Amino acid sequence: MERLKNLKMLLTILFIAAAGSLFLYDGKRTSDIQWQTAEETASETECLDMTPEKNTDKAETESACAEPEMIYVYICGHVRQPDVYSLAAGTRLYEAIEAAGGAADDADLQQLNLADQLTDGQRIYVPAEGETAADPEYTEDEVSNGLVNINTATAEQLQTLPGIGQAKANAIVAYRENNGNFSSIEDLRKVPGIKEGVFGQIQSLICVN
Repeated sequence: MERLKNLKMLLTILFIAAAGSLFLYDGKRTSDIQWQTAEETASETECLDMTPEKNTDKAETESACAEPEMIYVYICGHVRQPDVYSLAAGTRLYEAIEAAGGAADDADLQQLNLADQLTDGQRIYVPAEGETAADPEYTEDEVSNGLVNINTATAEQLQTLPGIGQAKANAIVAYRENNGNFSSIEDLRKVPGIKEGVFGQIQSLICVN
């Protein structure tokens, strides 16, 4: 009888100990969950409650990620691929020459400031050795405000225009000699070989002054 009493007492003690351990574990777990929830709430509140300075930084970052402003420049003369190029604002002259396929073998780059920053609508003439960067072959009548005068330009000068090779340049000169000066730049489309695509490339680069 005494042994049975002692066994019941031992079982009671073990049960109380187990129940206490389980209570302490649940209490710790509840505390951890509450602390984690409070920490997440504080983090979310901080993200929502951004100061004007943080909002400004965000706007500046989005602005920096926006597409760069583009400019259009006409690169002609002694480069491998003279043409009108679309470049990012702030482009330097040396980068524009690289975009045009690089300088020709006879180009004289020492006359140019390759670090110049380009502007929209600019015309760049790369001279050859023996020429000057001002392109002396163009007289005042042949070029007006950077535009090629199709009524007075020579075949060589016409070839500085994008899409105009020797055959088209000769055709322009021949048409002019047979029919007189062009009344408008649109008359250039009457020249055999000058189609809409070519005219579209050069119409902003020519004049009839």
